[in-house]
Amino acid sequence: MWPTTPPESLHVHRLASRYLIPAALVMLAYGLAMVATFALLMPLQLKVLPEYANHASLLFLPHGVRVLTAWLYRWRSVILLLPASLAGHVYLDGFDFALSELLASLAGVVCAVMVFEALLRLGVDLYPAKGKRVHWLELALVGGLASIINGIGTALFYGNDLTTASARFLGDVTGVVASLFLLVVFVRFAERLARA
Repeated sequence: MWPTTPPESLHVHRLASRYLIPAALVMLAYGLAMVATFALLMPLQLKVLPEYANHASLLFLPHGVRVLTAWLYRWRSVILLLPASLAGHVYLDGFDFALSELLASLAGVVCAVMVFEALLRLGVDLYPAKGKRVHWLELALVGGLASIINGIGTALFYGNDLTTASARFLGDVTGVVASLFLLVVFVRFAERLARA
């Protein structure tokens, strides 16, 4: 007679496929985006535009990872992004950061999924589904709206001026567009490899 409950290994497989593997991929993508932004792009930006020297990247790739993660995983994205966001703070500031920085980080983690869910409640479902195409401009719009929510949360906890808030908004939107472009390049490259 067959057991009525799945074996323990099936539970582990479900846990891994639902949370652990996506969390590792999100952590990797977010980590690469943070390093690319702050180790490669920010030094260049500081040479060209030194007035934006306060962590306000004009091409903030991690926001693209936030939007894509929220698009793919809905509310699970909060669980997936939280460790990556905290690791990003540790990367930038070490382990010495205030509670206000953690709360500002939480605004960044939830901002994109809040926009997707608000649009869904308004009858605009941008989540992926089989046979459904979502235009990259729609995801860029979500990124812009999410950046506004993130900007409000960041301003509450950091008290940003208009120049910093504008730079963060621009960086978030360009980060989403750049992340979408990189995703398209990666998918096309993977498709070519699969055909070869």
